[in-house]
Amino acid sequence: MPGGTDGYAPYEAAAAYRFAHGGTAMLVLDGDTISYQRYRSPDIADAPQRLFSISKGFSCLIAAAAVDDGLLAWDEPVSRVLPDWQSRNGRSTITVRDLLSLSSGLDPSRGDASDSDQLARQSVQAALAAAVLAPPGRRFAYGPYPFLAFAKVVQASTGQRADVYLRQRVLDRLGIRVSWLGTSDGHPHLADGALMTPGHLLRLGRFVRDGGRWNGQQVVSREALQECFKPGAAKRTYGMGWWLGGGLDRPEAWSMAARGQFNQGLYIFPQKSRVVVILGDPAAARNRGFDERTFLRTLSRVEELPLN
Repeated sequence: MPGGTDGYAPYEAAAAYRFAHGGTAMLVLDGDTISYQRYRSPDIADAPQRLFSISKGFSCLIAAAAVDDGLLAWDEPVSRVLPDWQSRNGRSTITVRDLLSLSSGLDPSRGDASDSDQLARQSVQAALAAAVLAPPGRRFAYGPYPFLAFAKVVQASTGQRADVYLRQRVLDRLGIRVSWLGTSDGHPHLADGALMTPGHLLRLGRFVRDGGRWNGQQVVSREALQECFKPGAAKRTYGMGWWLGGGLDRPEAWSMAARGQFNQGLYIFPQKSRVVVILGDPAAARNRGFDERTFLRTLSRVEELPLN
């Protein structure tokens, strides 16, 4: 098989479906064991892959750590750390929770193209100046600008660029590396720009599944991390940077997921103690035929078979 496989054979059906539709990697962690891994080619295992909108999931980890450190509060106005916002119409009551749940009321992006197509032209400055289209909590609007505005919130509250704070406060302790594509004004593109190896993404999923605990140490408090997975005021199937289970016919299918363009995803199944990573090839036209429901139903059939 291209890239080779390792682990529990019944996962092959789900992997076969993913790889038939432009897949490049699939990994499954059951408990503390990697029970399945497959790559389209061996080099993909060690090469950082662009995560697209999976990147949005990092922002709530940053926020949870900053809340633990007493640097941010979920429901206080962002204008507390960005005073200039207070003088701009409609921004004075927007909170961190509003930004990361995509219910801030800000215009989420500029132009008609997708997040990814616009990335090189996007800036934190433009996000901070975005028009306010609705009061906070009233309207879910998917796009990059709320996360880019959050990058400035992190810098103002921690004194560090968002990627630096994330690395020093969380990722170094997990032995995880992530690199970032930048905005046009020099910030990490928190909405769409993370690059990470598949194995490190799986490790991140384990950290989330285990409630912020790593090697016996509580890196981020469980209480702060769980805020990321509370349903948003404007969309019940979206928390803060993470999609929430229940929207794909079977509520038990997954509890939370960071999902990205080209059918990429980090799926967390806490009750099953399972984490699943799937990545895809942006250049593969076959991505268009992928159906997430079909993949997850195929994956769930493993439950009917004994693990040996």
